[in-house]
Amino acid sequence: ASESVIFSHWKEWTEFETSCALLSKDLETLAASIPSVDLVEETEERLVERISLFQRIQHSLEEKRACVYHVLSDGKRLLSHVSCPDLSTQVQRLEGYQSLTSRVSHQLQHHQTLLQHWTRLQQEAGTLAEWLGSALGRVQAWEQQAVSVPEDLASIHSRLRLVIEFWREVAVNATLKTSVVTTGRQLLRLKRADGRALRARLASYEQQWAELLNRLLDVQHQLHQLQMEWVPSRQAMAELSKWLCGLAAEMAQGEERLRAVSGSESVRKLIQRHKVSARGQRDRVRPGTKGQSL
Repeated sequence: ASESVIFSHWKEWTEFETSCALLSKDLETLAASIPSVDLVEETEERLVERISLFQRIQHSLEEKRACVYHVLSDGKRLLSHVSCPDLSTQVQRLEGYQSLTSRVSHQLQHHQTLLQHWTRLQQEAGTLAEWLGSALGRVQAWEQQAVSVPEDLASIHSRLRLVIEFWREVAVNATLKTSVVTTGRQLLRLKRADGRALRARLASYEQQWAELLNRLLDVQHQLHQLQMEWVPSRQAMAELSKWLCGLAAEMAQGEERLRAVSGSESVRKLIQRHKVSARGQRDRVRPGTKGQSL
């Protein structure tokens, strides 16, 4: 009976060693195919190539899963009957399958997340850059108009109306700008390659955004000045009060939208500065002030 048991263990051991040798060789080949260095340039093309590689490795590992666990189970069962360092080493080698699988899954997920953020950034940043270029162009045109002599008070009001309407557009695109910056910062945390170019790109968007808001506020202030210079003080007071009533309603609607826009604190601050400026203009044209000399 003991000879029968010994023969049975010997047969199982022989089969285990054969299967273990084949599997170990396959696993070593798969492990060697994993890139040992990170991408120098994390472009869409490179990321897609790296993702495709990890997907192929993951697929090969999945195909061997059932076989690995079956042979591993046989090896552990043998260890419960036989004490042998070589057998223990072989079992430990197969147990490395799980860590290899986890490593590949982690790398695959990392590169997929990178690609997702990179793609989103490219799409949204392209839209933002196009809008910023157009917006700065419009503001430049208004700046040129603001220094020209207006034909009448109605033309000044018309320009002011365009500026106020544009603030609404700014509020909408504040969401886009915030999304671009947030996605870019997330991408910087994920990147293993040099992120200096991306940081410079994000800084450029922030600089253009701040420039747009400041120049827009200056245009609005210049138009207010023109309005004050165009009419006598009492008429200016009436005109300004009427205009401010309409503006207050529009501001209230705009601020409700702004509160829902993450990252638009700069817009809110500038609008608040505009309110203070508008109150200052109103005070200047009250009877008894310098504005009464008009």
